[in-house]
Amino acid sequence: DYARVESRGPTLQMRNVDVQRLLDDCIAFVEPEATKRRLVMRVVMAPGAPIHFVTDELQLRQILMNLLGNSVKYTLQGSIELRVSGDESDLRIEVADTGIGIPEGRRHLLFREYERFGTEKTGIEGTGLGLAIAHRLARRLGGHLGHRDNPVGGSVFWLEIPAGAPAAEDVAAAASIAETAIALRVLLVDDSVVNREIAAGYLRKSGHTVIEASDGSDAVELAGAHDFDVVLMDMRMSGMNGLEATRRIRALPAPRGKVPIVAVTANALDEHAEECRRAGMNDHLAKPFAQADLLAVVVRAAARRRVFDTAGLAQVASAIGEEEAERLLDCLGLRIEALLRRLDDPTKVPSREELADLAHELAGSGGTLGFQRLASAARRYAVAVRSGAADGRDLAGEAKNVLTALQRRRSLETLLSV
Repeated sequence: DYARVESRGPTLQMRNVDVQRLLDDCIAFVEPEATKRRLVMRVVMAPGAPIHFVTDELQLRQILMNLLGNSVKYTLQGSIELRVSGDESDLRIEVADTGIGIPEGRRHLLFREYERFGTEKTGIEGTGLGLAIAHRLARRLGGHLGHRDNPVGGSVFWLEIPAGAPAAEDVAAAASIAETAIALRVLLVDDSVVNREIAAGYLRKSGHTVIEASDGSDAVELAGAHDFDVVLMDMRMSGMNGLEATRRIRALPAPRGKVPIVAVTANALDEHAEECRRAGMNDHLAKPFAQADLLAVVVRAAARRRVFDTAGLAQVASAIGEEEAERLLDCLGLRIEALLRRLDDPTKVPSREELADLAHELAGSGGTLGFQRLASAARRYAVAVRSGAADGRDLAGEAKNVLTALQRRRSLETLLSV
C-alpha cells in the first residue's frame, strides 16, 4: 500500500460518493474483530452532515479503513465512535476510541513511517505504516489528518477534506486552472524577506495582487483597513505571532473579520494544524511548498468566501437563457427577503414548519443557481428548526450576503463578474 501511495502520483478520481454507504462498508470490514473484543461501535451523523460528497472514494475509504483498523487493534475494551459533520463543501470525520492512546512524549512522531510507539513490545501485530499512508492520502485530497486526546481516554483522529470537482484530474492542476480565471487580493504575512519574495513571486506570476506584511501587528492593521480574499499567515514571527494576529483579525467586524486565513509554517505536524484551527484559521500549508501547493491552498481558501459559484450560474444561464436566469434570480431575492422578514420580525413568531419550508425552498433554488453556501446554511437550518434547536444567525448572515450581491447587480453579466 505504501509503495502504491508513493508511486501513484497526484491523479484523483473525483466522484459523488454516498457517505453513509462508504461508512457502512468500512465498519463492516472491522466489525468482526470489534465484536470479538466486545467493543461498542457507533456512527454519529451531525445535523447537516452531507449525505453525498465529491471526493476520491478509494482514497477516502483507505484512510478510514486504516484509522478504524488501528482503533480496533489498539482498543482492548470500551468503544469506537465514528463522527461525521460538515456540509457539501467540507467533510469532517472523527474516529474516537477508548484505546491505549499515544504517549505524549512521542506524539511528534505521529505519521512517521514504521513508527509504532513501542507497541511492538506488546505483541500487537503491525508495520507502523497505516497512519503514514492515511496522512499522505489526506494531503493528496487537499485536507488534513490530525490527533488529539479523547477526554475519556484513548485517541481521536480527525480528518478534514474539501469537496473536489467531479472530474478525473489532478487537484493541483485544477486549482492552477481556477486561479487563472480569478485574480485574488492576498495579504502575505512573513518576517522573512526571502520567504515573502518567493511566495509573492509565485502569486503575482499567476495574476494575483499581493500586499506584504512583516509581522503580526502590521497584518492586523492591514486586515482592518483593506478587503482581502485570503491571508497567508506565518506562524513564528518576532513580536506578535501568527496565532495572536489571527485571533485579533477574527475580532474585527464582518466582513473583514471573516477573511479566510491560511497558516504557513515549517511545523508540518497536524496537531499544530488543529491549534491553528482553534485560533480561527481555515487551512494549513507546510513549508517548504511548491508553487502548485501554494496556488491550490489560496484558491481553496478564497472559494470559502465567494458568495456563489459563477460557473454554476453561468451553466444555468447557458441552458435556459439569460432572460430566464434573470427572472429566477429576482425570485430568489424575493424568497430571501421573505425569510429575513420572518426571522427579524419580533412581533410575529412563525411556525417551525413555515421556517423549515422557507429554508428548504432556499436550499433548492439557491443551490441550483450556484449559491452553494446559502444552500448549505439553509439545509442546516431546516434540520435544526425541526428539532427545536435552530439559530437563524448563520442563515440570516449568508442570506444577507446573497441579497446584497443580487441588489448590486445591474445584469447577469455584472453578477458573474463579482
